[in-house]
Amino acid sequence: MKYLLPVLMMAVYVGPASAVGTPDVAALVTYETRVVTPEGVSKSTRFQEAWLRTSQRVWSERVLPKNAAPEASKAPQGHEGHSHNMNFALAAKSIQLDAKGELKFELVRSKLQQIVEMSKSDYREVGFDGSWESTAYMLDRKQLKNMKKRSTPAPAGEVWLESRKGGMYTMVLWSEKLQLPKIIETGNENGANWSRVTVEPQAMPKEMPWLKSAGFSRKDYIDLLD
Repeated sequence: MKYLLPVLMMAVYVGPASAVGTPDVAALVTYETRVVTPEGVSKSTRFQEAWLRTSQRVWSERVLPKNAAPEASKAPQGHEGHSHNMNFALAAKSIQLDAKGELKFELVRSKLQQIVEMSKSDYREVGFDGSWESTAYMLDRKQLKNMKKRSTPAPAGEVWLESRKGGMYTMVLWSEKLQLPKIIETGNENGANWSRVTVEPQAMPKEMPWLKSAGFSRKDYIDLLD
């Protein structure tokens, strides 16, 4: 692969600077995957989210292209709140960190003007690991200390890092200023599995998106299961 560099050209990275805080960041995040099945079929996916981080909250929301197919028709009357009719992918995700370090995870359904409160036992239902670190920084920054620095040129204040093991690799373009990865690429050496997350910084919004949901009704996730 063109990404592979000789080990002698690398050095172990010492990790993000401790003096750097957590700056507010708005970004457009693109998620891409590609897999080659045992039958030789290549399958690709791609979607984007608007992503926003402040010191105590991360908000993410799917960005729909103009040619996206319309959502399924509404549920029968009296069943509009049931979980099997809830499109988790299109619900905005709000994750807050309180002064005690506890997380508050909510799904915001703008079309229904509804906020769904998630308990810890519900996190795995939507693929959330319950970690503020991986939520606010898109990875566990401790992992960076075990990665090797690549000689690949990077913009000022950014660095390319890499780890390889068992035929798998991870490459990260890390921004010290933003305390975020600009790119995370993972896959196996033979190209059968590949994924990339691309982070493009944007201007901070004039109004925080969660303010628009201040008057929404609230439900516990467990109440949607009947």
